[in-house]
Amino acid sequence: MTKIRISDFPEEVQIELEIQAEAAGMSIEEYAADLLREALDDLAKDVSDAQKPVVH
Repeated sequence: MTKIRISDFPEEVQIELEIQAEAAGMSIEEYAADLLREALDDLAKDVSDAQKPVVH
């Protein structure tokens, strides 16, 4: 399994995520999880079943 490590976002990005989460009526954690799930779904479309990331 491939592990993805994400360093802290710059403050400007954090603020933008907070604004977008609030506009979407979600918590920051929910919004970030939704963005990550979308990115993983897009990634999964481009790889075979054997290489797809496992999402829990």
